[in-house]
Amino acid sequence: MNRWTPKTVLIVGGVVVLGAWYLKGKAGEAMASAGQAINPTNNDNIIYRGANGLWASVTDGKGTIGTDIYDWLHGED
Repeated sequence: MNRWTPKTVLIVGGVVVLGAWYLKGKAGEAMASAGQAINPTNNDNIIYRGANGLWASVTDGKGTIGTDIYDWLHGED
């Protein structure tokens, strides 16, 4: 007995289309989030946080890389 009637095919197809549409939306959100994580103009990007975390562990957390380089080039007032 064939259980795949046209009505069943339409229901399954509708569920697949809705599921794909939902996953496409979630994938778009994930890509936007990942894009912001590596965006060079974002001060909260993963490379900035990692570099400053490493710098803080080397210098005992006294400043960021940028502020320390600025102070080194211009002298501390």
